[in-house]
Formats: sequence, C-alpha cells, structure tokens
Amino acid sequence: SAGARQNPAELEKRWVNDLRSIGSGASRQRTQALDEIRDALKGPDPQRRVAALRALSQTGDVKFDRAGLRD
Repeated sequence: SAGARQNPAELEKRWVNDLRSIGSGASRQRTQALDEIRDALKGPDPQRRVAALRALSQTGDVKFDRAGLRD
C-alpha cells in the first residue's frame, strides 16, 4: 500500500489532511485514513503507532466514529 512506503512524518501529515478533507471524495478519504490509522495502532511498528496517535491528537475537532480506535 502507499502507506507502507511513507515515513511516519509523511503518514501523519497525510492522515491529518485526509481526516480534515472536505468536498467530493472526503468521506472515502476519511474512511481510508481511519482504516490505515487503525492498522497502524494495532501493528508492530512503534513509529507508525506514534504517527497514528499524533494524527488523532491533531484532529480532535473532526467528527468521526472513534469507537473503533479504542482497542
């Protein structure tokens, strides 16, 4: 996947942008970013986990279902 090739700082920036996206395709971008964040949080790479947590911390004002991220 594209996410696997990006360094954690790039991933964090993309995830934040995707979670904040508006307009056409925004829902799909948010869903994909949340899926990738969920995978990163459950994955073995500590740098990706930190990037995921940082992205979530920067998007606290964005409305989306956080229940699936609580594990």
